[in-house]
Amino acid sequence: MSYLTDIDDAAEKLPYGELQITLKRHENRTTMLSLSTYDHKRFENNADAAAFVLQTLKNATELGESGSISFTLMLKNGKIGTVIQQGYQAKDYR
Repeated sequence: MSYLTDIDDAAEKLPYGELQITLKRHENRTTMLSLSTYDHKRFENNADAAAFVLQTLKNATELGESGSISFTLMLKNGKIGTVIQQGYQAKDYR
């Protein structure tokens, strides 16, 4: 599998948001690929936002995923309006 395929796969999994790509190269070869994702989701109420965070964590652990995941909750007047899900993955090609 090439790093281009890995980038394409990551982009397909992110319907909305941002994908930041870092390639490390050595002697004309890609040796490391790092992907950071930022997916923004809007919610009408706090319960739906909390359920989303918990379900996302449950899915990641049950699927045995590797990498990191973080959440930022954007609050206004005590209401969660947006959840930003941040992910990080790295793959070594050496």
